[in-house]
Amino acid sequence: MQIKELSDKSLLTHTLHARREEKTKIHAVLLHLKEILTRKLFADLNYGSLHEYCMRELNYTSGEAAYRVSAVKLMRESKKIEAKLESGELNLSGAVLVHNHFSHAEKKPTKKQLEDTVEKISGKTKSQTKEILAGEKKTHYASIMDSARKKVSAKQGCLDLLAELLSYSEAHEVQEILREQIKLKKAKLEKVSAKKSDPKNSRYIPRALKAKVRGRAQGKCEHPGCTRRDSLEFEHIIPYAMGGMNTDRNLTLFCRLHNQRAAVKSYGVPKMQAFEFHLCE
Repeated sequence: MQIKELSDKSLLTHTLHARREEKTKIHAVLLHLKEILTRKLFADLNYGSLHEYCMRELNYTSGEAAYRVSAVKLMRESKKIEAKLESGELNLSGAVLVHNHFSHAEKKPTKKQLEDTVEKISGKTKSQTKEILAGEKKTHYASIMDSARKKVSAKQGCLDLLAELLSYSEAHEVQEILREQIKLKKAKLEKVSAKKSDPKNSRYIPRALKAKVRGRAQGKCEHPGCTRRDSLEFEHIIPYAMGGMNTDRNLTLFCRLHNQRAAVKSYGVPKMQAFEFHLCE
């Protein structure tokens, strides 16, 4: 097709069609990236993040990669948000603004709050979206201040009760009551701690065995091709939950990313999704 040979009407029609195709293609790329992120598949290529994968494997610029990663992280929070991106009601820049807005929030939003915000900005321009998010930020800070005032009020209530108790009791009697309550609280916490440290309920790896595995690995990740020396973790080749033993042959030293990828391979995506970081509660 020679674009220069199209009539005015045909050119406008073809442009609309091309635009619709463009949206579909972007959504298709985001869906693929979402699945790669879920599986931590970029780790098999020794990329440290989805962002690095997008840059080095897909040849996106750093900014283009960041936009797509933010959109992917937002869309995996909700099927409704994914549908908005697919239809074009939510564009890439809007998704990035929403993602950044909530990723820097002091408190995680609920899924409904996230969906409501996306609904508000759907079909809006970048400047309109910024204005809407700025308004939400003001409302959020007002809510934080209100919560802080309630906490101060609650503490004051405790002091009032203590003052009332003192008015009916001698100081040494009040001290004895408080000491007894602190003693009971400590005993409860120590009981929980003891249960956690019980060898029968732990995955404890002896220090000598750790040193042996670390020496074999020369202090770096043992995944083929990976040379990372930071955030190293001991990984059971046959998972502990599947009967794997604490032996040097069944232990390997992985960086956190390859440890996560190994867990996905062993336990599957659905189980490991529960341990993923999410924007909303």
